[in-house]
Amino acid sequence: MCSGPTIYADFQNADQDGFVRLNTVGTFADLARLGVTLVDGLSIVISDGELRSQATVRRPGVEGIWRAQVDWGAITEIS
Repeated sequence: MCSGPTIYADFQNADQDGFVRLNTVGTFADLARLGVTLVDGLSIVISDGELRSQATVRRPGVEGIWRAQVDWGAITEIS
């Protein structure tokens, strides 16, 4: 079961470390709508409308972008 706020993220927008970047327009819209501030270690659910996964927010890497650490094997389809 996934817990935490559900935030839009593009699973294909992963960085070199395998973290999903949290820098899309949809991500920013959901963060603003929900009043969520990204902090390292925050438990969230990321979804692109078709897939979802439990994730942990990780501080910006070398690109300066907040990221989500996901278990790529635990991504589920939304029915």
